[in-house]
Amino acid sequence: MGGDDPGGIYEPLLFAGPTCATAADCNDGSLCTTDTCGTSGCSYVAVSCSDGNACTTDTCAATTGCSPLPDVGVRLLPGTSLNR
Repeated sequence: MGGDDPGGIYEPLLFAGPTCATAADCNDGSLCTTDTCGTSGCSYVAVSCSDGNACTTDTCAATTGCSPLPDVGVRLLPGTSLNR
């Protein structure tokens, strides 16, 4: 999955990976997936980066994780933040 999500939204994907004994065996190194170990092997599910703010585009980069970016044309007033 790695890399940035240029559309700003990761689709919730689930795919089987290599065999494993614990979730640690499935670590794909991406902060954009939840890695689990099940009976059919490793599974990687995209994390939801939605911050619930309509004025941001929510993206995820494998090395830095979720990041809300202001939509084009959005202006912040002094002393305000995109974070709730």
